[in-house]
Amino acid sequence: MLSWSRFSPVSGLVLKVKNSISSPLISISLFVLIWILYGLWQQLLLPQVPGYWIPVLTDSLLVKPLLWGFLPCVLRFRNRNLGRALGESWFSGQFPGLACIALCSLSLCFLHTIRLFQGLGNTYVVWDWMYLVFSLSAGIVEEAGFRGCCFLELEKGLGFWPGALISSTLFTLYHYPELLFGGSLLCLVSWRALLIFVMGMVFCWMQKKWNNLALNMVVHTVWDILSYLFCLF
Repeated sequence: MLSWSRFSPVSGLVLKVKNSISSPLISISLFVLIWILYGLWQQLLLPQVPGYWIPVLTDSLLVKPLLWGFLPCVLRFRNRNLGRALGESWFSGQFPGLACIALCSLSLCFLHTIRLFQGLGNTYVVWDWMYLVFSLSAGIVEEAGFRGCCFLELEKGLGFWPGALISSTLFTLYHYPELLFGGSLLCLVSWRALLIFVMGMVFCWMQKKWNNLALNMVVHTVWDILSYLFCLF
């Protein structure tokens, strides 16, 4: 015997709300868990790794891709349609070269302006290949995880602005694993935290407008290289 509640408009609305909220909650919970795991790695285990290049390569080529790239992709691939959407968003969208150059140029001007506010003058760092390794790893892995998985999941259930705000907040917290070990929340009230959050919002907007993770990865990598050279991180 069929229950009348199965056809009730209220029941249908409740089910719709439940489905729209459950996926974002799963995404947020997963990324908080990954943040905790990455914080344990960075604060407790990474300092114990000897040498100079071994910690860099271990973090950039193994741990970060595993936690921030592989696990979020598992979240999206649990549903074939979402997994296909992730794959299609890599290169099927537009790749506007002029927009890419413009965004990188604006980043350069913006970073220099921030340097002037910080009183850094003309102080720059000496180039180290470590910056390229860090930047490539961050550009590829963080875009795949935060914009390719987290943002798209949240946007699907909550819409663009809530999805962008929540994913950018998680993106900012990701850069402060020390908060898990008694670090002061005042570190979030800084130029660095503001820059990270704003760039997270910009990358969400780029993903929404052009639907091309490759573009995000290029701009993100260039941004990180410039940030290191400008002594901002």
